[in-house]
Amino acid sequence: MRSVPAALAALAALVLAAFLASPQPAHAGKTLAPRAKPSATVDAARLGVLAEGVGVPPGTEVPALSLTSVDGSAVQLAEVTPGASAQLLVFYRGGWCPYCNGQLRDLAGIHEQLASQGVQLVAISGDAPDKAALSAATWELPFPVLADLDLSAHRAFGVLTRPSEGTLTKYRTWGLDVREDGHMAVPSLFLVVDGEVRWAHADPDYKTRPSPEQLLEVLPTVLPPQVAPPASAASPEPSAP
Repeated sequence: MRSVPAALAALAALVLAAFLASPQPAHAGKTLAPRAKPSATVDAARLGVLAEGVGVPPGTEVPALSLTSVDGSAVQLAEVTPGASAQLLVFYRGGWCPYCNGQLRDLAGIHEQLASQGVQLVAISGDAPDKAALSAATWELPFPVLADLDLSAHRAFGVLTRPSEGTLTKYRTWGLDVREDGHMAVPSLFLVVDGEVRWAHADPDYKTRPSPEQLLEVLPTVLPPQVAPPASAASPEPSAP
């Protein structure tokens, strides 16, 4: 199992401790502490389907993209998971979204199983690095959590959206810490192998997500065959006495 580097984990823990030590009133206009809610499981017929006008389809080449890690350093998306043969990119609305938090927490539970298939999870949102660090620490995520500050990755994958002003006002009244510009991701997943999208799912219904069980079932069907390790050389037959 590939763990979050110790330095980044320590930084994320400090951010979480500072956040929890500060007052967190739950009344209108105040930022709420991170919460998680379970989402409904997507209907099997809709699994691996892109909503109309949302997301890039399988076969799309992924451009070079620079994002920001939880420590504020720039990272190349293609290089953030060295040694992995595939990336499962998880675009989530932000650490303020309880349904996204529930999804990230559930995905952490299948991290090892995906890693055994050569798939590395990568979570991406428009959150600032300190908020991404808070998400990583709160839910003890064993995979990279990246900040897409300029939303270039959101645009490249076709999942950038902005709710109405009325919805944004309601979110902020509820204490949800959305971006100042109101932009966020349509919840979506993209399996990327060798720089190409092999499977994709995107649905504006943020309360419905593919379940971990569904992902464990469908991803092996779209992954290229694993390269078998070379057979060890046969030992020479002992000489006859």
